[in-house]
Amino acid sequence: MIGLMSSFPPFSEGFPMKVKIPRRAVPLVRLLFPCVLLAGLLFCRTAFAANEGDGVLSHSFVGLIKAGGLIGLVIFLLSLWGGAETIRLFLTLRREKISPSGLIEEIERVSGAGAFHQIPEICGRHPSFLASVLLGGFRNAAEGWSAAEKGLEESLEAESARLYRKTDFLALVGSIAPMLGLLGTVLGMLSAFGELAVSEGLGRFANLAQGIYLALVTTVDGLVAAIPALALCAFFHHRIAELVSDAAQTAESLTLPLKEYLQARRAAAPKSAEIPRAELPPAPEGRADR
Repeated sequence: MIGLMSSFPPFSEGFPMKVKIPRRAVPLVRLLFPCVLLAGLLFCRTAFAANEGDGVLSHSFVGLIKAGGLIGLVIFLLSLWGGAETIRLFLTLRREKISPSGLIEEIERVSGAGAFHQIPEICGRHPSFLASVLLGGFRNAAEGWSAAEKGLEESLEAESARLYRKTDFLALVGSIAPMLGLLGTVLGMLSAFGELAVSEGLGRFANLAQGIYLALVTTVDGLVAAIPALALCAFFHHRIAELVSDAAQTAESLTLPLKEYLQARRAAAPKSAEIPRAELPPAPEGRADR
C-alpha cells in the first residue's frame, strides 16, 4: 500500500480510539477511579488527623504526605488519578483490542471469495482501531484504488491521533506536579522566613530549619508523582506506535485483494473514445477558442 506507512507519524499527537473495554472489565474500570480517590482521601484524612503537637518531624510516607499540606494533598490525588489512568490504558492498549484476530480472519475469508461488500458489516461487528481504518478505505472504494488508499491513510492518521490523546493526562501530571511542588516550596519558604523575622532568641534558627524542611517536602512530592507519570507516558507512546505500525501492516495485507480487484477492473474498463477536433461545437462568439 503506497504511502500508507509513510503517512503515519510515529509520535503524532495523541488519541481516544473506538476500542471498547471488555464487558467484564467495564464495572471494574468505572468503580476504580472513585474508589481510588475515596481511599486516598481517607488515607490523607487519617494522616492529617495524627498528632501534630509533638514537634517531631516524621520521615515516613504518611509524614511526608501530612507535611505537604494542601498542595501535597493535591499532588497525591493527581498521582492516584494517574494510577487509575495507567490501569485503564493497560486494559485498552492490547493487540487483541487494536487488531482483533476474529476481524482479520473474517475479512481474509470474504476477500478470498471476492465478497468485498460484506467487509463493512464485518467491521461493524468488530469495533476496533483496525476496523475504523479499514472502513475509512472501503467507503471510497467505489471511486477507485487511489481514493480508497487515501481514505485508509486519513483514517490511520485520525485514529492514531485519537490513541495518543489517551496519554494526555499522564503527560499533564508529569508537567504540573513539579510546578505544584515548587509552588508549595516557595510558599513554605516565605512562611519560614516570615516567622524568622518576628521570632527572637536562638530558637529562631531551629524554627527556620524546620520551616525549610517542611517547604521542601512539596518539591519531593511533586517529583515523586511526576517521574513515574512521564516514564509511563513514554512507555505508552512506544506501545501505541508499535500497535499502530502492526495495524497498518495488517490493513495493507487485508486490502491487497481489493487493490488487485479495483486495478483489474480499471484496466478492463473501455477507454472513452476521443472526440475529433472537427466534431467539437463551435466556440461562442466573442470568446477565443482555447
